[in-house]
Amino acid sequence: MDALLVAIAAAPPSSQKGFEVSSLSVEALANASEVELSLRKIVSDPVGQSLRLGLEALAERLFELGGDAAMANALEDVVARDPANEDWRTNLLDKRFNGIGHWMA
Repeated sequence: MDALLVAIAAAPPSSQKGFEVSSLSVEALANASEVELSLRKIVSDPVGQSLRLGLEALAERLFELGGDAAMANALEDVVARDPANEDWRTNLLDKRFNGIGHWMA
């Protein structure tokens, strides 16, 4: 998990921002399926989105192994490895963990 965060931080700025919907019209956005939006995200930023999906896969496995407590412990451990970027790491992991198990961002 730490390696994924380091890679996201080192990625080009477009990879750090995530997906931007500015290229979609309001109508297209309203009619787009979740799959279409996910594909647009991956196409617009393949490296950043792949790294984020990796974080989500790890969070899902952590939940399978130990529930919300395992996820919380991993978050605390990984955030503590880089105190200078603690807020950024916490926010990113919280967003990626959202909806897994009982986790609410």
